[in-house]
This record gives sequence, C-alpha cells and structure tokens, in this order.
Amino acid sequence: MTASSLFETLISSLSNAVTKIITYIPKLLTAAVVLIIGWLTARLLRAVIVRLMRGLDRLWHTFIIRKDLAEVQSRYPPTKVIGEISFWLIILFFSSIAADILGLTQFVSWISQVVSFVPLLIAGLIIIVAGIIISSLVKDLVASAASSAGAPQAELLGRITQFIILIIAIVIGVDQVGIDITFL
Repeated sequence: MTASSLFETLISSLSNAVTKIITYIPKLLTAAVVLIIGWLTARLLRAVIVRLMRGLDRLWHTFIIRKDLAEVQSRYPPTKVIGEISFWLIILFFSSIAADILGLTQFVSWISQVVSFVPLLIAGLIIIVAGIIISSLVKDLVASAASSAGAPQAELLGRITQFIILIIAIVIGVDQVGIDITFL
C-alpha cells in the first residue's frame, strides 16, 4: 500500500465522518429543542398541579393532626410529591421522544419499560397509603367500640386490628407493583 492510497483512504474516511456529523447535527438540535420544551412543560405542569391540589395538603395535615399520626407525616406534602412525580414522568416522556429522534432505540425501549412500570408503582403506593389511613380510622373505631362494650384491652384490640389491616394493605400494594408474594 502506497502513501498516496493510504492518504486517499484517510481523506475518504474523514469525509464520511464529517458528512455523518453534519447530517446528525439537525437531529441533535431537534432533540435538544424537544428536551427544552419538555423541561419547560414539566415545570409548568408541576406548578399548576401543586397549586390546584393545595386543598389536599390541608386535608392531609388536618387528618394527621386529628388522628395524632405524626409518624406518618413526611417532610414533603402530598401535593409536592405528586408534582415531582408528574414532573419526572413528563421529563421521561420528552426524553423518550428525543431519544427516538436521535435513533437511540435501546434507550427508547428502556424508557418505555420504566414508564409502563410507573403506574403500577403509583397504584401500589396509593394502596399502601390508603391502608395506613384506613387502619388508623378502624383502630380508633374498634378501640372506641371495645371500650364502650367494656373490654379490658380495648386499645390493644384496636392496635391488633390496625396491624392486620396494614399487613393486608402492604401485601396488596406490593402485589400490585408486581413483586411476587406467593411465598406469603
């Protein structure tokens, strides 16, 4: 192989690489624009969701104070959690579109799997939170009824009832997420 043929091969390879880069730049710019629009949309919708659901925060706070459930109180109010979840779901959606524009099929496939799992996870969490709330209400109801009936261990009976409902809610929530619980 002569130096001139080696030089021609090198020039041809560089020319092909530059051509591919030049044809890829519009896709890259389009994907960047899609990501920016997605980020702006996600921020806007998160703010709208948080503002529209302020009543849920008040209701949650009132419930926690009335039932003396300080251990259930998290640092983040429910609307902030819902807002953040919606933000990241929107970001995932727009990332999927951008990855599809760039031709990243493996990434699009992975994001599709993640996005299909998220509703199951949310449903499982809702079931568990509902179980916590219902178990607290039933505990108070059972303890009051047992106390009115003159049962000596009314509070213990209420706690046992709460524990059973919590276990059932957790098992159902975990099953909803898709974790195999047949061993239970």
